[in-house]
Amino acid sequence: FYIYFTRCIHIRSLYFSFTSFLYVTLSFYLFLCLFSFIFFFFLMIRRPPRSTLSSSSAASDVYKRQVSLREPFATLAGRVQSFGRYHFEFGEYPIVSKLFSSGKFQAAAAAVCPPDKQHLDPFQFNFILQLPGQTVPAHIDGAYFWGATRFQFPQWLLAAMVFSGLWQHRFVDQVQVVAYFHNSTDVPPGERGDFLFYRQADGEAERKVPIPGAGSAIDGSKTVHAADVYRMSAVPPNITTGAQHALVWNQTWWNLESAEGEAIRAYGEHEIRMSIVYRARCFKDAEESVRYGGRGGPEDDMLELDQILERFCEDLVTKKQSDSKEGCMSMPRADLALLLVHTYVAYPVPKNVIFPWNYCMLMKLAPWTTPLVQLVC
Repeated sequence: FYIYFTRCIHIRSLYFSFTSFLYVTLSFYLFLCLFSFIFFFFLMIRRPPRSTLSSSSAASDVYKRQVSLREPFATLAGRVQSFGRYHFEFGEYPIVSKLFSSGKFQAAAAAVCPPDKQHLDPFQFNFILQLPGQTVPAHIDGAYFWGATRFQFPQWLLAAMVFSGLWQHRFVDQVQVVAYFHNSTDVPPGERGDFLFYRQADGEAERKVPIPGAGSAIDGSKTVHAADVYRMSAVPPNITTGAQHALVWNQTWWNLESAEGEAIRAYGEHEIRMSIVYRARCFKDAEESVRYGGRGGPEDDMLELDQILERFCEDLVTKKQSDSKEGCMSMPRADLALLLVHTYVAYPVPKNVIFPWNYCMLMKLAPWTTPLVQLVC
């Protein structure tokens, strides 16, 4: 009887221990859910509309604007993947060459270059087509330096070099002209997919209206720029990451096709926002342009990867992001790369919202939050 009674007490003790653990765990989970719901509900109540206008200027048609999208990953994947084609031989398209060589166009482009670098070295143009519901995220264009270009180093490293300001003496100024030739003239003012740019990285965005037959000129390799959502009220296309999609013209309309060639959706020409982008480097004269050669200049002036990383590490030590230059250089390259991106590559965030980050991405980063987060996304 004693052994039986002792075992019963032991089993009952285990039962109460397990029940207590289950109760505490469930209570904590419910508290976390309740707190998260109140937190996100407060943000949803307090946040302003997705598009907020402040001051405007009738003379220049430029006004301040900042946009904050809070959407799940699947929606953003279709929203940010616009369609483009890049060209490097201007002679293949006589009508394009005629446009770029016109006096009015050349004057607008040269006005972006520094006064002492008025020789234009055109090296690329591309067509960009945006479907209803799509946008172009904030970014800078591929940068060029004396001794460092995209032919030797990845674009993210060149972007970090731009943002850091450590290689300003080697920076090659550029001009990007975004011109529009679409037939979409019936789009409401808030849905035109306006051109956004930041004069200062920590400032507010300014906007230019995408008028067909007109364009905007900036140095996109050092000025953060983007496009507002084109036809915001439309549902963005269903485009998955990692799959090749195509936009095909069939003489009547545009077909969005999957990687297997299946038609996903058809768009009329009037539904699509079309633009052409011209890019040129700015040099003092034709001789300097030839010396640069499009690939960074003379061979003996080219930078080595270790030179770039050592300069970064020296700066990271002064910023107290690393204990020593030697320790920084000995980091695994993937860790060092992330440190450089997190330290230097900083894009502006909207200042007119309480919580500027896209909390809907929690469902991608932590799937267990989906039942809760999807209530506010």
